[in-house]
Amino acid sequence: MAKIAGSDDYLMAIVSDRLPGLTLKSTAHFIALEGSNTFSCQLRQVFVSDEWILAAPCADYIDRIKPGFVLAQVGMGLGVIQACVDSMKRSNQRYDHVNNYLDDSVDRIEADLGRLRSQTYALADTLNARPPYCDPGFLRRVVQARADASELSLRASQADMLHAGARSYLQGGAIERRLREAYFVAMVTPALKHLKKVLQNLPATP
Repeated sequence: MAKIAGSDDYLMAIVSDRLPGLTLKSTAHFIALEGSNTFSCQLRQVFVSDEWILAAPCADYIDRIKPGFVLAQVGMGLGVIQACVDSMKRSNQRYDHVNNYLDDSVDRIEADLGRLRSQTYALADTLNARPPYCDPGFLRRVVQARADASELSLRASQADMLHAGARSYLQGGAIERRLREAYFVAMVTPALKHLKKVLQNLPATP
């Protein structure tokens, strides 16, 4: 995104790393999901032709793509949570006699996952059938689903650690990796704290 000269509006464009004057620099090394491949982009006198412009000005365009963009991120959470559920079930084959004393049982996490998955799929069906770009009630439900995915990812990954016991504390294991991945779900933009701020400012659904 870039501010349009002589205006308060912004434009949005796609740029290629082959463009003269554009330099990509890897500055971050994450503790999980490094595949997001984050780079800083330095642009010095870069010419971007009209065919690469997505919208100018871009405020309405952002409003149109926001629900789909945020909703697509819920999939990260669903995947992490499902992996945690599967792992907890494996742990219970040996430790069920003590794991059933934990507050967040595998059955509880799995039930919450089922509700979140159903809500997410219903929102996706609604978005595909008739994109409700300007419906604040729909956007609120999308943002809530994204926030729920963050919070349930954190709960599920912690429960996975506790279900597995000492072996989950071994460095380089799949269980501790899922814990780090859950934090990625909660911290990647829009982060959980930003989602809660958006929810605070959106009108309540009837």
